Amino acid sequence: MNDFDFFCYSLFVLDDRGYNKNWAFVIFKALYGKWLSKSLRLEAIPKKPYDEYLTWLYNYFEQNLYSFK
Repeated sequence: MNDFDFFCYSLFVLDDRGYNKNWAFVIFKALYGKWLSKSLRLEAIPKKPYDEYLTWLYNYFEQNLYSFK
């Protein structure tokens, strides 16, 4: 999974779960440690995520559960 696909998957999850419009950017930075370039942001469209992405997201939430409260 490359960074562009990761962001597209994040856009899908954002829409599906009703997260804040900036959530996809924040979760991208959580994994890659940088912000997505503006050119890639403009090209991105939501894509249904694969299990690899969903597993990473689940593990991230589990590890950071108490920092979200």
